[in-house]
Amino acid sequence: MGFLCLLVKSYCQQTETISTSMQLAQGPIMIDGIMDEAAWESIEPLSTFWNHRPNDVGKASAQTEVYLSFDEGFLYFGFKCKSLNNQYILESLKRDQFFSDDGIGIVLDPAMQKTHGFFFAVNAGGAQSEGMIASTNVDLSWDIAWYSAVKQGADSSWTAEIAIPFKSLRYQHDQLEWGINFIRNDMKRNQISTWIQFPANFSDTDLGYTGTLKWPRPLPENRSNASILPYLSGNLNRDYLSEEEPEHKANTGIDAKVAITPSLNLDLTINPDFSTVEVDRQVINLSRFNIFFPERRPFFLENNDLIETFGNWEIKPFFSRRIGLRNGQTIPIAFGARLSGNLSDKWRINLMNTQTTEADGNAAQNYTVAAFQRRVLKRSSLRGFLTNQQQTSSNDQDGTTFNRVAGAEFNYRSESGNVSSTAAYHRAFLDEPDIKKDRDHWEWTLSYSSKSLRFYTTVFSLGENYLPAMGFTPRLFNYDPLQDSTLRIGYLQNFNWLAWDFRPVAGKQVVFHGPRLRHNYYINRDGKFSESTSSFVYELDMANQSQIDMGVRREEIQLLFPFNPIGADDNLLPVNRYTFYRYFFDYDSDPRKLFSYGTVIDFGGFYTGHRVSLNNYIRLKFRPWMNLELRYVYNWVDLNAYGSEGIHLFAPRVEISFSNKLFWTTFFQYNTLAKNMNINSRLQWRYAPMSDMYLVLGNNFGVPDWNTKDLGLVLKLTKWFPL
Repeated sequence: MGFLCLLVKSYCQQTETISTSMQLAQGPIMIDGIMDEAAWESIEPLSTFWNHRPNDVGKASAQTEVYLSFDEGFLYFGFKCKSLNNQYILESLKRDQFFSDDGIGIVLDPAMQKTHGFFFAVNAGGAQSEGMIASTNVDLSWDIAWYSAVKQGADSSWTAEIAIPFKSLRYQHDQLEWGINFIRNDMKRNQISTWIQFPANFSDTDLGYTGTLKWPRPLPENRSNASILPYLSGNLNRDYLSEEEPEHKANTGIDAKVAITPSLNLDLTINPDFSTVEVDRQVINLSRFNIFFPERRPFFLENNDLIETFGNWEIKPFFSRRIGLRNGQTIPIAFGARLSGNLSDKWRINLMNTQTTEADGNAAQNYTVAAFQRRVLKRSSLRGFLTNQQQTSSNDQDGTTFNRVAGAEFNYRSESGNVSSTAAYHRAFLDEPDIKKDRDHWEWTLSYSSKSLRFYTTVFSLGENYLPAMGFTPRLFNYDPLQDSTLRIGYLQNFNWLAWDFRPVAGKQVVFHGPRLRHNYYINRDGKFSESTSSFVYELDMANQSQIDMGVRREEIQLLFPFNPIGADDNLLPVNRYTFYRYFFDYDSDPRKLFSYGTVIDFGGFYTGHRVSLNNYIRLKFRPWMNLELRYVYNWVDLNAYGSEGIHLFAPRVEISFSNKLFWTTFFQYNTLAKNMNINSRLQWRYAPMSDMYLVLGNNFGVPDWNTKDLGLVLKLTKWFPL
């Protein structure tokens, strides 16, 4: 009965609708950050911002004025950001770093669906960020052309002007009301303020809490909008472990964007090149299963929120890193196409097709993904997807010709956003006639969030023959070292998380604190116990942005096959049930300081022995030009009779911003478990909108002899041409 009351209360909560009108520009506006044009003078600004985080009570102490205008080609926004004579904090001039700097952001929901929108922001140094919003989360990998300029005042206040082309957005031209909100970061006082006031337990960019932007007339249709982005690159590669000569290679390709309608976009790529993408950050993996590395390639990142969000953190029916990569090898991609956007105010689609070429014993493959979303109720949706991997040549290492997965989900979200729930069912269709059972995955989740209470619960099942070739299901695969084979074992999982927050009155040293309880339980599909983890954590979040977590964790693991986490293949832990307790302390200092640091200390039992894990970092900032970070991870594992090992991971990172157009990042990684030292150095110059020059150096050394294993050098030039 108590939970039903929460549901009813959540459903009935309403936010007072606040609206503003977009005014036609009464003259030209030059984007220089000064706001001295006559067009701004006739506009009545929005002038009241409310505290949102860490406390959502009262008006912001540093207020912001917002001016809105438009003409036939652009939306214009002008901002006057008052600073109370306090120096603003500017961490970096690099793109897409908005959430750690003083800055101003715009949230747009042109369809008024409260599910998908756009985000634009500039920091106080003029660095741009833009992204796609899916309900509450921002994906900053989206990249389009828009214009902005910032001007600092003598009293540390600053102004910003932004011009967003209509042709860069997706909207229905006769939709005369949009959702809109504004976000102001005032990092000196640790205040995030918004134009629309809403509870702090919701994301700054939550589309459920926007005002209404009213247009005086229908907008331009922009049906002919298109652009192309060709590239030219040169690569030098040398493999020092072989006797082959250095490889020199020139490459060219092209990307294109075509607006089919103002709300439906077609992306095309021919011979894409991902050699300038930042390398993965190494981790120390002492578990029995593979770990997840995020996608970094732009074509697969942009507009992917519908396709990539099926499944959960452990089971994904579609994982784009399966395309163009196999067993550590890069498979060339010949072309790709994606159609994404809104068909109407209720229907949304995402279709993608990619073709790889035959290479290194791997057959050419065609990858197709289709997904749809149908909005129901206020903020809920019905969604479905189909993936198909189809062999298109005869040469293949595993001999399968196709692999398909289909699924459907119902996602409920209350109008206030406090309650959400998901019910999902997926099924695999395999090119193996003998496999007819255990090909499904189902899941149910429920979550509730208020300022004091938050909880999440889920139960899901995975069949041993749910085998999405384009997906990611690492826990399904269990390695038997005695037989040198991998067995698939289906399982059922139940995960529960509960948090209670105590929030002292504003002005106290502690913003909120409280306990967190977590329980994760696995049983195999035959009903036998597999693994469980239970933890208690107490969290303190301070007014100066520092944070402390401390707690205890109980782990119980049933090993089905012999295993050694430190890689001693000749001295394996026997099949048995292992129970151990671990204790941890996590501290992060004030990230706004020029010098900041953090540490995670995790110690206690580990199978037959014990393990001590340290994860430390220090950061030194020369704002806004340079950020230095040194991260050091150390694990001491002592399994008594089954071996001991000290494992080190050093990961220094140097980031230099010469301006808000020119960035240089160098990343070092030294891993004693992998016996490898890696250097990745990346220079990026955005010399024009959406146009970049890259120079990337990659080098790997063997440890401990420090011999060079391979060397790569890439020079790449891209140029954006609007049509």
